[in-house]
Amino acid sequence: EMERCLDAGMIGLGELYTQVRINYPQFFPIIEKCIELKAPLLSHEGEYRKDYRDPDLPGASAPDDFVAAGRRYPEAMLIFAHIGGGGDWEYFCKALRNAPTVFADTSGSVTDEGMIDFAVKCLGVRRLLFATDENFETGVGKILAAKLTEEERHQIFFGNFNEMLRKRSNH
Repeated sequence: EMERCLDAGMIGLGELYTQVRINYPQFFPIIEKCIELKAPLLSHEGEYRKDYRDPDLPGASAPDDFVAAGRRYPEAMLIFAHIGGGGDWEYFCKALRNAPTVFADTSGSVTDEGMIDFAVKCLGVRRLLFATDENFETGVGKILAAKLTEEERHQIFFGNFNEMLRKRSNH
């Protein structure tokens, strides 16, 4: 199904949610297929929250799960969705520091002052991807309010994801 969708124009896989954490063995074939197809994989974060639909499910992936998956698959293009999606965004950034191949998107409804600046400090500009999970203005505003150069803004808004797409010749 991934091959069919990517051949039809899909540019990556996601947003995978809370049924299985990204570092669980059930996810390995999906990550491996994304590596083979040179496709980014975006998965939701959850700070070990249980899935509200089924309390027996393990819940969404926490930053430590992304770190473990990134170490196991350093060639994968893993995207931690929603550093501003609720929860402790400072902890998210600090934890992801230990996974240099994991990217983070800037989306989510949290618009705390300094969030993007802190993410840049922990992860660097090249690991941040612009995204919006609520309204476009809020997503753009977070980047414009950060203490970034025009080149750094361009990197987050466009350049970093374009580099991912370049790997598939899909930029």
